Amino acid sequence: MTTINSIYDLHKILVEHPEWREELRKLLLTEELLALPQRFAEYTKVTDKRLDRIENDIVEIKSDVSVLKSDVNTLKSDVKTLKDDMGELKGVSLENKLHNRGIALTATHLQMYDGERMRAAERDDNSAEFNSAMYAALSDGTISNSEYTRLIDTDMIVRGRRVGDDSPVYAAIEATYSISRRDIDKVCNSANLIRRLFPDSDAHPLLYYITPNASLEREAAERGVTLMMTQTLA
Repeated sequence: MTTINSIYDLHKILVEHPEWREELRKLLLTEELLALPQRFAEYTKVTDKRLDRIENDIVEIKSDVSVLKSDVNTLKSDVKTLKDDMGELKGVSLENKLHNRGIALTATHLQMYDGERMRAAERDDNSAEFNSAMYAALSDGTISNSEYTRLIDTDMIVRGRRVGDDSPVYAAIEATYSISRRDIDKVCNSANLIRRLFPDSDAHPLLYYITPNASLEREAAERGVTLMMTQTLA
């Protein structure tokens, strides 16, 4: 029998007799420590199940979030469509109001009399005289195709005579719910084109709008635009 004089001797014996290791463990370790491998295995099994449930929950949450994102995008699209529709409806309502009151408005703001509507965008009751002048100017190169389109798209063009000197005067009017720099540019371009068609007449740009904007109103006034603000669409 091997004599054990050192730890190395013990190590050698355990290597030669691996079946003794378990007994040695029982002598050296408490029951709690001996049970640790089994308890750890059970803990690992429970933890794996929990992790599986968590992973499944995460997958479900991701799916729900994806559906929610899709619903939000749909809602955003619907809101944008609604806003666009409302904006278009407001624009049409304001243009209808302008169509009914445009001559009276120019009489008030430009001191015109004998006012008559020459053109209104997307209306049939337009002046043959004014249309002929536009066609002639387009044919002889006085105005370009894009300039012709600008005149066609002008919300309203009114002709009258100025109080005091009876001189002919035109009004180019754009109706807009909220003033933009684009509206200012459009109506100024329309007035300039009318002066080109009728060199012996004056033409004034006017904006008919609802929502005030101090900065753009000031810019419009500096460019010679007459501002006509209304309170309602009715």
